Order: sequence, then structure tokens, then C-alpha cells
Amino acid sequence: MSKLKKTHDTTTFTFSHSSLDTLSKCAFEWYLKYIELNYPEKNNPVTDFGNLCHEIGENYFGGGRDETKRLCKEFAPKYIITDEYRVKMPLAMSRIEKFFEAKLANSSKVFREKELRMALNPYVDITGKIDVLYKDEDESWTVVDYKTSKRFGDYEKQFAFYYYLLSKHANKVPEKMKFQGVYLCAGRGSEICDFVKETILDKSCLEITENRIDFGMDTLLTKDIFDKSKWQKNLTPLCNWCDYAKAGICDKGICER
Repeated sequence: MSKLKKTHDTTTFTFSHSSLDTLSKCAFEWYLKYIELNYPEKNNPVTDFGNLCHEIGENYFGGGRDETKRLCKEFAPKYIITDEYRVKMPLAMSRIEKFFEAKLANSSKVFREKELRMALNPYVDITGKIDVLYKDEDESWTVVDYKTSKRFGDYEKQFAFYYYLLSKHANKVPEKMKFQGVYLCAGRGSEICDFVKETILDKSCLEITENRIDFGMDTLLTKDIFDKSKWQKNLTPLCNWCDYAKAGICDKGICER
């Protein structure tokens, strides 16, 4: 894998998987978050639980239950963990331990929280942060994303985004790439196959990300970036989970449809 390309000092916008998803969902939310840099105060137990699990996974190096307990004790005070999520911690920690032993312990190369960034043009960067990037037993690269949702989901767009970034930094674009979603709270089984969902993508999926980036660039080019009135609200049932609607920042409030 080649050295990452340095980005421009004039960068104004950064596209990530999350920001492109936000832009396609609601342009007004994207404007508030990425132009105004307006982040509503929130107490989100789902986010806090996920952040704690990710931080423990990032810093776990095979010390078993004693190490995950120590890490949990060290990092937990930074987050608000409700009783609902506190009871899920033992299962999540157990799966971090099991995944490490099964996949990472004997890998020849492991990167954690690997940030990839490239300059699309002098004003726009594209960036992504991979939970774990490691070489599998066949010496091919595998991308890992820790999931704290209860059930398996379709994350092809997210994995395609990582594939796109990795292909831009590789000496040769890989024909295929392996992606593993590690579901820390899904199911009840203890075997590795019960909570690791593996997906193999080929180069045909790169077009998915290219189309998303084109949509983002077209949106920026067709709007007056700093004219708030140009960024339309997309009222859907998803408004009921929007932090801006809950906080009253979006004056349309919660969608009742």
C-alpha cells in the first residue's frame, strides 16, 4: 500500500461516507452540520455505547477479560452508559476478545482507526476512518467495521466507500476486497461465525462511490453554499430521529407523516 497523498491546504469541504449519506437524506441537515458547524447538544446512549465499544476495540491487544475490564473502567467515565446498554457490555467485550484471537492475533499487519484521505480537488477532500485494517491468512487486506446494532444490516455503501479510498492509495487497485462487519451485540451464540458477517466486493462496486461523490459535487456546484434558504428540508419520517428537529433548530419540527 502506497503512502497516503497529502491534501491541499485550501480544503473547504470534506466528504465522508456519513456526510454523503446526510446530504442524500436531507440537504438542510447537511448544511447545518457541515457549513454552519452547528451540532445540537444531545444525550444519545446509542452513540455513547458505540463510541465506548470502539475505543475499547481500538486499544485492546489480547489481554483477555482483565484487559477489557481495565479499558472499560478507563474509558467509560467519558460516556453516559445507561442501564440498557450496561448489560450489553459483557457480550460486546467478549466478542472484541474473540475476534482479536480469531483474526488479529496472528496477522502480520494490523492498523487500527486507519484514516484515509485524498484530495478530490483543491477545495474538497474525501476521507474515511476504518476501525481495523489487517492482513488475513492469505496476506490479503481485510477491512473491519465494529457494529453495535442488534441485527445484521446492509453496509455495502459504506464498505464500497472504503474500497474506493483504499484503491486510490494502493500501488495497484485490488480486484477484490474482503470486508467484515463485527456485530458486538447481535445474536446469542458464542462462535465467531455468529457475529462476523463477511462480504467480498469487486471493482464493479467502485462506481457506487463515484456516483455518490458526483452527486455531492453537483449539489455543491448548483447551490449558493452560504445561502441557507437554498438548502431544502426533506421532510420524512426520519425527522423523528433527527437531533436538529428534536432540539428545535429545524423550524419545521418533527415530521408527522
